Amino acid sequence: MLTHFPPRDPAQLAGARRVAADVLRRWPDAPSYLGGAPLAGLGTPASDVDLFVVIPEKRATEQVFVDGLRVDVEFTDLAGLTELVDRCERFSVTATDAAQLLFAQRTTLDRLVRFALGEIVSDGGVLGALRDRVHRASGELAKLIVARMAVLASNSVEDAYGAVRIGDTTSARYSARNALLSAAEALLASRGDVYLGPKWVWNRWDRTIGDGLGPEARAALHDPGLDVDPSFWLAQDFLVHAMTGHSYDPVTDSDPALPRRDPEVIPTLTSGPVMLNRTDTRAVQVSPQGALLWGVAHGRTRADAVALVSAELGVPGGDVDAYYGRLLDADVLTPGGR
Repeated sequence: MLTHFPPRDPAQLAGARRVAADVLRRWPDAPSYLGGAPLAGLGTPASDVDLFVVIPEKRATEQVFVDGLRVDVEFTDLAGLTELVDRCERFSVTATDAAQLLFAQRTTLDRLVRFALGEIVSDGGVLGALRDRVHRASGELAKLIVARMAVLASNSVEDAYGAVRIGDTTSARYSARNALLSAAEALLASRGDVYLGPKWVWNRWDRTIGDGLGPEARAALHDPGLDVDPSFWLAQDFLVHAMTGHSYDPVTDSDPALPRRDPEVIPTLTSGPVMLNRTDTRAVQVSPQGALLWGVAHGRTRADAVALVSAELGVPGGDVDAYYGRLLDADVLTPGGR
């Protein structure tokens, strides 16, 4: 289920309902709902009121002030909202067909999430039914968000290494930071915390994960000066956790004598295998269990990685070790000491 996190400020929500009722006098029969950060437990004293009005005609967003509160009035039509739910209700991305991701851009998913976490103000029943469908399909929506964030992380990895190759370290670190934040959003979504937006990542992380992956991972996420490769290795860990549903402690300071993942590889979720995509367009298909092994292998000896994954999955160590060898053959994992 999508999680409605406290604290929701009762006074802030009461004010939003009050000004919404005032604005809706212009559309007394229109279905409507409140959305935005306060409805996701992320409101601040400076938060505005986001009011969504469902009407047939297209209108540009309006901004009005009621009792000193800024209200962003956004308009949508029922057919468009229904199509949005229809197209995001089932995760259909495959290794050869990622067309769903062309539709489900960040802005599209943000619109759906705001609806799902919002509060219906007026309705004849249709909005409530649509929102129930979104909540029933929350697992599929989370997968879609994870896959979209992996694509954004991959784009940032490509940008960062392009900057590295021309000596632009400032741009490289900026892009690496974006990759890490996208991966963190993927992990948060996989755990039910789906409200989107990079500026909310740290608050959401503290309330949902905290030190659950170790204090080093949390500190690295909060470190704007983190180097490029460590940023990408941590982003890979977050994505592996999100895509496999398994958890392990990331190694944030890898010994070069130990095995390492290729930092330019970003895992991407499909409805079948996990794709380990390189920036040069080459890709390797692995099972979710193989993706877990690839994640755990970084910064650990082969024996330790095999033992950890064998215990986590309940799979014989010999089978895990054989798969480890295939990861080496695919060149997505480098033995230590090179």
